[in-house]
Amino acid sequence: PLIATQGIVSFCSPTNNQVGVAMAFRRASDFDYFRSLSSSLESKRNMLCDALDDAGLSTIRPQGGYFVLADTSNIPVGACERRDDAVNQWLTEHVGITGIPTSYFFSDHNRELSDKILRFAYCKTDEEISRATLLLKNFKQ
Repeated sequence: PLIATQGIVSFCSPTNNQVGVAMAFRRASDFDYFRSLSSSLESKRNMLCDALDDAGLSTIRPQGGYFVLADTSNIPVGACERRDDAVNQWLTEHVGITGIPTSYFFSDHNRELSDKILRFAYCKTDEEISRATLLLKNFKQ
């Protein structure tokens, strides 16, 4: 029953939720929400990208969204079917950060294009971003 409900709820938002979201969008400019959100995400993006770059994981710095891609070529792992999974597991266990393997977004035919790429989310609290940058700094050392 829960799985069936999730499928309906994700596409059929209750009317009161729709009204609330519409009101929030109308009032957002009163609180400078969109500018402050953009500024906050840009700051978090820069902190995370700088930390990943400093740790030797070259980033592709995005101009929007809240994910950053990082090249993990500098992390050696043995032969495995999904290199990005293996690197991600190693980073989780040894560094304390977890990315999102990108090979699952590719067809089997093109999966090798993503073997060395991990995706990291920066839509986190300032404390979480600061902790991640500290963990990456310790990893570099």
